[in-house]
Amino acid sequence: MVAVPVGVVPEDQNLDRSTPSDLLGAMTMGDSPSLPSFSEEALKEARELKTPDIGAGSGAGDPFRDCFTGVDDGSDIGDASLLLEEAQHFITRAIGRFRADFSQCEAELRKVSGERDALRLLCSQKDEAIKDLQADLAKVREEGVELDKQLQQKIEKIGYFEKKSIKSELNAIGGRRPSTAWERKKKPS
Repeated sequence: MVAVPVGVVPEDQNLDRSTPSDLLGAMTMGDSPSLPSFSEEALKEARELKTPDIGAGSGAGDPFRDCFTGVDDGSDIGDASLLLEEAQHFITRAIGRFRADFSQCEAELRKVSGERDALRLLCSQKDEAIKDLQADLAKVREEGVELDKQLQQKIEKIGYFEKKSIKSELNAIGGRRPSTAWERKKKPS
């Protein structure tokens, strides 16, 4: 069971109930726990009391001796209540700054998450475009191989028709082949 100071409602202490509203989104946090508040009568009684004389008992074994540096031993409880109030204001301001920083971090996280998602989408679009281009390249290569085959066939046909044309010309001249310069030198005149 948690001890609850006078004047503080237990429902105000719900920091443990903070949960993220979505995976990377904003978090809902409850109000900060209220610091104890004291009635005027309790503060008046505290001011009337004096600090007890600890005396020689506060030696090297006192773990809290450095906590009150700057607070002289002659101060009364009224000064302590002022210190408590200052501490309460300091903590309240610190919590406010923390919340502001936290909100800024959440906003930056949302921005960076959005940018990350946009870059992932762009990357997937580029991957699809690359796959399409690779498929187109494969088709063009296949078409190029087919065109090379067709070209080779046409070259062979042209060669066949040239040979056939030359033979028909030879047959037209009477079966004689035109003589070359070397053959003319060989023949006796």
